[in-house]
Amino acid sequence: MATRKLGGLTKPKPPPVHVFPHHDVWAIKREGGARVGLVAGTREDAVERAKRIAKRDKVELVIFDRNGEVQDRYGFGDESHRSEEQKHRES
Repeated sequence: MATRKLGGLTKPKPPPVHVFPHHDVWAIKREGGARVGLVAGTREDAVERAKRIAKRDKVELVIFDRNGEVQDRYGFGDESHRSEEQKHRES
């Protein structure tokens, strides 16, 4: 797990945030988490909420479609942790 320095202390970096369909709603959960953290009625609402979380924690946001495939990724972390695809899309 990556770490980041916070006021002289090294704190583990939180895992990426995932958005995915869950029954009749859209769920927000940390990668590897056992439980859904938040739910939203629409994909758009879930993505907006998840973006705020990912930006705050400076982690990646991964959005899945209804087939379980990765639909999109957003990098909000350090430049060194972003993929070449993310760098290209943002330029």
